Amino acid sequence: MSQPPSDSFTLHAPEFRLTPDGAYSLLDAPALSPRLLIAGDWASIRIHEDAARRSPEQLYGGLAEHIAGADLSIVNLECVLGGETPVPKDGPNLKGDPESARALKAAGFDLATLANNHMMDYGTEGMRATLDACRRAGLASVGAGDNEHAALRPAYSEVRGLRVGVLNLSDREDGEAGRDTPGVADGFAYAADRAVRDMRDQSDFCLVIAHGGKEYVPVPSLYWYEQLLRYALSGADMVVAHHPHVPQGITWLTPEGRAPVPVIFSTGNFVFRPAASDGANIPPHTADGYLVEASIETRRVAGLTLRPYLIQQEAGPRPLDTPRQLEDFRKVLEAQSEPLTDPRQVAAWFDAACDWLWTRGYRERLEGLTAKLCVGDLTAARHARNHHHGNAHLTLIDHMIARMIHQSPPPDPVLTHALQRWFTAGWRPEPPQ
Repeated sequence: MSQPPSDSFTLHAPEFRLTPDGAYSLLDAPALSPRLLIAGDWASIRIHEDAARRSPEQLYGGLAEHIAGADLSIVNLECVLGGETPVPKDGPNLKGDPESARALKAAGFDLATLANNHMMDYGTEGMRATLDACRRAGLASVGAGDNEHAALRPAYSEVRGLRVGVLNLSDREDGEAGRDTPGVADGFAYAADRAVRDMRDQSDFCLVIAHGGKEYVPVPSLYWYEQLLRYALSGADMVVAHHPHVPQGITWLTPEGRAPVPVIFSTGNFVFRPAASDGANIPPHTADGYLVEASIETRRVAGLTLRPYLIQQEAGPRPLDTPRQLEDFRKVLEAQSEPLTDPRQVAAWFDAACDWLWTRGYRERLEGLTAKLCVGDLTAARHARNHHHGNAHLTLIDHMIARMIHQSPPPDPVLTHALQRWFTAGWRPEPPQ
């Protein structure tokens, strides 16, 4: 049995070192260690609706060789691959090309994570069609199933002599699997922590991939930050997250008696671009992202590299290829990672982000939903339930109510200024004074 998890830990920020091939090394990799690759949100929709019909070289450019060359390549499938009836919800219903699973397998992906906020967009029918499509393509999947037990079942792979366990968990929204009901793996259920501990006992390397948090913000919400650290303390050797549609930073968490655990808060989009609604706070960074490459050994990450890219509209993601792009993105990641070593700084960012979103459209959106709900509008009721069920929305509303009750002072003006740059011109280094 493996060493039990410890609640005592330290946090430290990474150092990003530029490599000759246009990546950032956070920990130099041994030459012969098995290598994992983790990619973010992928969906054959909108400007990428033809993604399943394109060759890997056409869609991924210079990233294709890294996907195919890893010992285990993992991608988040952010759309269902079947189903006829969309489920009423707050947000879009995403259904992609049924050939997507085959295309992902052909590109070199071995495992698709399904625990996300779109896997139940077409109900049980859509989820089962997606599972069937993955099975027919020979693409393993994890994170969704006909009940809680199936959704929380890890995927195990033999990777050059190491037994690697992958557990895929979702933030709480509408669509979590129950004791006897289908859905995605609930990352906040008691059984989720137990699943991490059990997977540690049954694998040489334990990877948790989580999907959630508040969208579009540069630093994770406090509740999501704490939850991802909890997965590391429960026994994960690495934690990688996506869903915010923008890249976020990284911290190293070192539990007492264990090797350092990288916690990566958002890889950004991969083959996915969100649809901007009128008045939405959507920053220019939705085209930025990075692949995660980890060299692994028993119970530790032996090497860690981030491979940054820019989504070039319909063309797809392409590696950053100029010194200025690479240097700018490095500075963004450093600025995003620095607060993650101190929960008080994360709390200050959460305060500033809640205030920013509340006063720039969120309050009016909530007022409109509530007014329709109170007069019995059934469509609004379905949207409101989905909206208020999610942790990302609930924590923002609760925080703003608490601020009103306690008559809290305005958030840190330095952070508010940083958010203004993030949502308008892009969070690039300030020009020289």
